[in-house]
Amino acid sequence: MKTQAIHHQYDEIISGALVQKILTTCTQEMQPRVQPLYQERTPACDDKFRISRFRLDQDTGTLLLSIKGTGSSLQLLARSHLVTLFLRYQHQLHQSEALEVIKTQVSQDGLILRTCLPENLARVFQRSHFRVHLPETMKVETEVRHLGKTYKGELVDLSFGGCRLALPIQSSLLLGVQQKALQVKIIFPCGESFVVKTEKVTLLPNKNFSQALLGCRFEEQETTQNRRLMRFILETEREVARVSGTHRRTLLPSTLFQVKEEQSAKLEEPDYQQAAPKTKSVGPLADQVGAQALMLLGKGHFSGSELQKTAGRLVDDLHHNRDALQLKLSKSDDIHPVIHHTLRVAARFFPMAAKMGLSHHYHQALMAALLLSDMSRLIAGGRTCANLNILELIDRNAHKTALLQVIRGLGKLQWIPRSLGESLIVNTNEKIDGSGFPRGLKGQKLDSLTRGLSVVKYLDCLTQPNQEGQRLSWQQAYEQVRQQPDTYDLFKLDLFIQLNGLYPVGSCIAFEKGHRAWVTQVDNQGQPSEVELMTSAPPGEGPVAGERVTSQYARSLGKILGEVQF
Repeated sequence: MKTQAIHHQYDEIISGALVQKILTTCTQEMQPRVQPLYQERTPACDDKFRISRFRLDQDTGTLLLSIKGTGSSLQLLARSHLVTLFLRYQHQLHQSEALEVIKTQVSQDGLILRTCLPENLARVFQRSHFRVHLPETMKVETEVRHLGKTYKGELVDLSFGGCRLALPIQSSLLLGVQQKALQVKIIFPCGESFVVKTEKVTLLPNKNFSQALLGCRFEEQETTQNRRLMRFILETEREVARVSGTHRRTLLPSTLFQVKEEQSAKLEEPDYQQAAPKTKSVGPLADQVGAQALMLLGKGHFSGSELQKTAGRLVDDLHHNRDALQLKLSKSDDIHPVIHHTLRVAARFFPMAAKMGLSHHYHQALMAALLLSDMSRLIAGGRTCANLNILELIDRNAHKTALLQVIRGLGKLQWIPRSLGESLIVNTNEKIDGSGFPRGLKGQKLDSLTRGLSVVKYLDCLTQPNQEGQRLSWQQAYEQVRQQPDTYDLFKLDLFIQLNGLYPVGSCIAFEKGHRAWVTQVDNQGQPSEVELMTSAPPGEGPVAGERVTSQYARSLGKILGEVQF
């Protein structure tokens, strides 16, 4: 039988500490196997020998592999100087590079091989079932159920063994890091649907970080369900062939993909609400941050190129129109709360860091570190403003584990100076009185950047609705920070107020004559220089709601009474 080489897709490679962890915890459930290789590193045979005992020798830095079998079947393996290792990790088959056989020993029931440690494990793409890939023109809606909530997406591909869905990144982050069992509903255009219990296998961003791709494996179904599923797969394959024009004959449209008349009429109705102009969303920025979390969880590292682009874009926005960005961040409400907090804090703290003397050469690295500052909270599933030191031990350990993941993920981001990473990522939850997390550092052990970031994060937590929907005004938040001089650096608070004023951009203020408005710009003295009216003047007597006016006109509305809830 002809031997075929196995090809890898090299963006699916595991390396570093994660390889060590996999080898240390390898069990028979991971189905470890070994295959002999020629000196040219091609397979010497098609057989992959099952490893009955697998042990990582920490002292010598080698692997001990026990293989059971008869003398004739093991002769080729015994003569080989190179082997490759196969095992399953997270339901996916992975293969090592060629490993040198250091020693071969004959045992009573087989062989014992001592080999070098693998440096990498590459994912091997093998299918047990044929898979149908849907072109972008074919839309099949899906719904994923998790903890009583439904997350909508679209079908990307379908097979008898599982499917892949495209989900909004913000929704995918709410599925839970540890959650494996999910209920998926596939809804075809004709209205016919299929509900199946699945197990989450992969969750990664697509190439441009605009969507999350959720790979699911179907649990075993009853015979009738299997027949329905196979009909859906064959009909989908047929429709793909018809739409793409790859079939030699002219095919009639599949009834599965024919939209019902009432659905078609509904789609044709104009949506006047959506036609209204909207403020440009910060959703794409939030998706870039969320996609980095999926990369870390799925592949063990961040995407440095995408992170650089996102950080650079944010730096440019803050340099050219800081007020507009901060206003958009204050109004957005469809973003994961941890990511929303991260973006607001980054937009408020970045101008402070520049005033604190940080060279402009490090601005991109600074922003990148800020975007990753709460990544451990995001992947640990924690609340944005929870005090990590008073959480239950199991939650604190989860955050420490997540922080270690983040630190390992930073390994390839050499363009972020280590000092910035420590100040803004490792120490992001520390306080100057030692009550912070995870190391309880205090006083002079925390540098100026960490002290400033601590103030901004706390102010953001105070001025955003808590679990009861209550929030403080900015002036109340300033006063609360001043009452804790042993915990927060008051010099950094003064710098924040100097840059943002008593009513920072995004504040909702009330005027003496009854008008309300958003603060859209702040002058050099920290006073509102432009506001966006939320209420209209009498017809013909002045601006209407939604219009922006300067401070000169705003004076005609009377004194500012203070900040109000919005």
